Order: sequence, then structure tokens, then C-alpha cells
Amino acid sequence: MSWQAWADNVTSSGFKQGAIYGQQGGCWAASGGLDLKGNEHANLVAAFRDASGVRGQGLWVNGVKYIALQCDSECLMGRKGDTGVICIKTKQAILIGVYDASLQAGEANKRLTNIAASLSATGY
Repeated sequence: MSWQAWADNVTSSGFKQGAIYGQQGGCWAASGGLDLKGNEHANLVAAFRDASGVRGQGLWVNGVKYIALQCDSECLMGRKGDTGVICIKTKQAILIGVYDASLQAGEANKRLTNIAASLSATGY
């Protein structure tokens, strides 16, 4: 499966935007207009190691500031109004999904976790 197919799989799973970024940098593929700005990628990578920064300053994705709800070494979740973002770290990548009110946080997390598990199973 191509990288673009993986990103499209995120949006076809109910997310408004989706992307796959390498942990070392660079966008592998994106759909729905998701594009990390400035230091957003570096901040996400750092948040997987130490979440204190995003807990205090928010989780920034695609120029939008989300309130950090869950932050650990494998998953970052944020919320802004009725929208949310989930970032899941796999072996080599960061899978990102942005959702709106049509998808509940728990269901969004489950869907993106399943996609991330499939991606990890391929070695990435």
C-alpha cells in the first residue's frame, strides 16, 4: 500500500484530515489538507518523550491549538470545541487524524489505533 493510501485510509475512516509523518521528519503523505506548520512536527516528537510542554502550552496541529487530553509515549490526544486530534507513534512514523463532532473521541481513538497497528505490522 502506498503512503498516500495510508493517509486516505485515515480520512475514509471518518477523520476530516489525516497524515503520516516520519519520526525523523518529513510528511510521507497527507489527506484533507493536513500540513504541520513550523515546529509542530518537532513538538509532537518531543511530546512523545515528555508531554509537559503540550500539557502546558497545548497540542498544535495544522496551525490549530488543541487542549491536550491524553499524552503518553504512544498517543497524544487533543480537543478544541467539538473537534479533536489524535497522534499515534508507530515504529517509524507518526499517524495523525483530525476529527469533528461527527466522530466521538473514543471511537476516533479506536479507529486510528487500528490503522496504526496495521502500519506497525508492516514494520513502520
